[in-house]
Amino acid sequence: MEPERKLDNKDLTMKIVKHLAATAILGASLSTTAWAGELVINSDQADPAPKEAWAEIVKRFEAENPDITVKYNLYDKEAYKTTIRNWLVTSPPDVVFWYAGNRMKTFVDRGLLEDVSDIWADNNMAQDFKSAAPAMTVNGKQYGVPYTYYQWGVYYRKDIFEKYGIAEPKTWDELKAAAATLKKNEVAPFAIGTKYLWTAAGWFDYINLRTNGLDFHIDLMDGKVPYTDDRVKKTFANWAELVEPGYYLDNHASYSWQEAQPFLYNGEAAMYLIGNFIAPNFPAELDGKMASSNSQLSILLCQLQKMRQWIPFISQPKRRTKKMHVSS
Repeated sequence: MEPERKLDNKDLTMKIVKHLAATAILGASLSTTAWAGELVINSDQADPAPKEAWAEIVKRFEAENPDITVKYNLYDKEAYKTTIRNWLVTSPPDVVFWYAGNRMKTFVDRGLLEDVSDIWADNNMAQDFKSAAPAMTVNGKQYGVPYTYYQWGVYYRKDIFEKYGIAEPKTWDELKAAAATLKKNEVAPFAIGTKYLWTAAGWFDYINLRTNGLDFHIDLMDGKVPYTDDRVKKTFANWAELVEPGYYLDNHASYSWQEAQPFLYNGEAAMYLIGNFIAPNFPAELDGKMASSNSQLSILLCQLQKMRQWIPFISQPKRRTKKMHVSS
């Protein structure tokens, strides 16, 4: 296990917010790359649409804050999930992109993220982000700011469904019946790539939520319920009703989520449970042929105080609109 490193968040908040010079000293004590006048941001937004959006936002921020130079470090998304656990301890940046809820809480519990409750209070974020606030909050304090929201759903090929007389499934039994019809006609019911396991975790979340409910799922994620619980076994039994008949793409462990997409586009698969970040990748020839039967919250997490100009800047409605427009 990595050694725990506790940062004194009270000192960070009280002593540094008013003085960029003081921030430089703290930055030097935590990271050899973070100095006065430089804002270091580590990001995993490497897909073309968000990459373009964030490049524009950084450019505008520097124009409005000429005393600060942004060092925007862009990582491959899958590598980022591993390396963040190292550089948050050894060479922490000022701002990191990460996920809300329990995945954020893991780093909060280790003292690796900054309490930004004052930013929330100063910028009316409790009202603007009312629905997202619980996912940002640990023990009554906020440790991140939401920058995007995306929903998950089952994307499906309407033309393939129509070809085989399949209506959009509304129930579990209807979903299984649709999958059986597709399988019989040599179409993989579900595209999936499990080279990186979060795509399978998405399926587990969906089925467990519908088997056992939200409160149970939260307790399971918090470690309050063991995975050996009979209710979790029921979730896997339900999931087996899709796995055992062979309703998933063959050799899916060989593919990332991106590498599994062509099977949906070329008609070898008919459905894909995934977030709507897939939508910009739909080829033009499928215009009007894709549908979804409809969540995940991503956040900016903060290490130091130089970000106290950056966070309110990117949280302005016009910045969020820019991000959404380009990404869409």
